[in-house]
Amino acid sequence: MRESPYYSSKAYAYMNDSSPEVLTSDISLPFFKLRRTIESGELWHYNVICEKSSSLLTWEFEVSSHDIGFGLYRIDSMAGLELKDYETEHGCKAVVKLAKHGSSKSAYKGWLLLKSGLYRFVFDNTYSYIRSKEVLYSLHLL
Repeated sequence: MRESPYYSSKAYAYMNDSSPEVLTSDISLPFFKLRRTIESGELWHYNVICEKSSSLLTWEFEVSSHDIGFGLYRIDSMAGLELKDYETEHGCKAVVKLAKHGSSKSAYKGWLLLKSGLYRFVFDNTYSYIRSKEVLYSLHLL
């Protein structure tokens, strides 16, 4: 484990790893959260471009009520993908497979070290016919 003079948290260094490892230990970073309403039947995504290998990506999100699907994928291009593409990994590779996460008092957090490439956070509300979901999220690439 190495300490950085620029960040207060420590990070594991997996310089020669062939695949990133998702770690869910608590990393508390002093950043603000963004708010997004995901309408019923909507599949919403947020793209992250990682230009340097071994960059640290952290995320945190919570749902105000009910549940929401969440996944993180390494994508081949910025082209639009549909739900079936994420499920079959056509044009993308799952880093965190799409799964439902319910509302609770604690946020869903994670972090990993990335290879350079395009990554996409996916929030899935396609299974909901009536309810829109309000998500508070925070994504950071260090």
